[in-house]
Amino acid sequence: MQLPADTLCCLLCQAVIGYPEADSAPFANHMRREHQITCNVDFLLVACLMDKEGREAVQNVIEAKQLELAGEVVEKSAKTNEENHEMEEAKEYGCGECDMKYKSVDKLDKHKTVVHKPIDKEMPSSLERKMQEKMELSKHQCDVC
Repeated sequence: MQLPADTLCCLLCQAVIGYPEADSAPFANHMRREHQITCNVDFLLVACLMDKEGREAVQNVIEAKQLELAGEVVEKSAKTNEENHEMEEAKEYGCGECDMKYKSVDKLDKHKTVVHKPIDKEMPSSLERKMQEKMELSKHQCDVC
């Protein structure tokens, strides 16, 4: 469709808008009133002034950029997974009671329970009690005979 002179076609709604002497004010008013657009109006004006082939060229550039970004996202995701796996492999868990190191918390816990058996916290007080009982008994009895 051939437009009248000094007009352009809105890319968004196909309205014919006056464009006298390259004055963008009517176009900006249309964008604000009809589409509530106040940002990047100049970019939209240029897009409206392009012919079909120009818009298709821009669309091809945008699609190529989207594919590039999608590839980067997939690539970054793969790299992140590899880095996390390498970090897990490199991570070592050291025993706080000796110099042994293990690659998993489970193995470290098993080491601690087997090698460094937990000591009963009540044991010292029970030993003290037994020693006191022996001392009391020894006051009254002879250990030699």
